[in-house]
Amino acid sequence: MINVDDDLRNIRLKIELYDVLDNKVTERNTIGSTILPTMNLVQGTYFLKILSDSKLIYSDKIIKY
Repeated sequence: MINVDDDLRNIRLKIELYDVLDNKVTERNTIGSTILPTMNLVQGTYFLKILSDSKLIYSDKIIKY
């Protein structure tokens, strides 16, 4: 699971997860902390993007084994 928490507590966020072919796997709109379930993802590499007001504020690569 991916836990978006403390530093982003009261900010409206859009969380997106993409596969290596740039296909959007999931998207979630939230205010504050959230958990993005990853148990249904197949093994592979994914790219996480967190946006606020349509601006990218964080990105990371996730490898699921």
